[in-house]
Amino acid sequence: MTEHAPSKPRKRLLLFSILVTAVLTAGWVSYFLVNFDLNDYRQQAEDNLSSLLSLPVKLGDIHYNFHDTNLALHAANLQVGDKGTAVQVDAPSVMLNLQWLGLLKRDFKFTKISLSKPQLWVRRTSNMQADGEKLQTKPILAMIDQEFLHKISIDNLKIAGGTIHIEISRPDQSAQQIDITEVDGELSDLRLSQTVQFNIQGDLRLPGQKGKSPWQLQGESSLELDENSNLKPHFDLDLNLKELDLGAIQNLFSNIWPISP
Repeated sequence: MTEHAPSKPRKRLLLFSILVTAVLTAGWVSYFLVNFDLNDYRQQAEDNLSSLLSLPVKLGDIHYNFHDTNLALHAANLQVGDKGTAVQVDAPSVMLNLQWLGLLKRDFKFTKISLSKPQLWVRRTSNMQADGEKLQTKPILAMIDQEFLHKISIDNLKIAGGTIHIEISRPDQSAQQIDITEVDGELSDLRLSQTVQFNIQGDLRLPGQKGKSPWQLQGESSLELDENSNLKPHFDLDLNLKELDLGAIQNLFSNIWPISP
């Protein structure tokens, strides 16, 4: 009768090999995560974002951490646009929670984006060349990569302590702007062809107005493609505005639409 050699040593060797492989893999992953620095890829990220948004983009320090299936990105001193563009956004602190599994399919699914004390400038831009000929300028929505819009979604967007500056003066006038300060708000379900619910509040100051006018804006909006594949926004808004200076409103309209003598 043939005797079989004991199989325990083989099982132990197999278990030992698996354990060593797991430890080495975990060590390599830990070493990679500890030494991986997103700042090494900052220029590449700026170039890619600039291409998608058709606006110059600058980023400060970037770092990350993981929460279950979400990748949390933290960026300092984000700037989109500059003083020469119609729109400029500066955000000293940005936090983005991103479902990292979606990145394998090039889908950008954000569970949450938080902006701390962002500033937005909306400016009049010159559409004349030096020789007096008119430049062909695209609407802001047409400047955004539509393929990117199809692949991005934001479950929740939170803004804290924001400021908006809207330039209203004509080229032949001294600089005037509408200031909207202390902007706090939350928007949900941001994606193409999806109705967005929002609740935003802050303070309004018109040119020449001494005090501030508290306001609150609630409602819903959407961004959809029409039959010509052009982006069309839709709004259903409820605005509550208090303590508005009627004299400042009159001066505002007279400066924008002066009455001919």
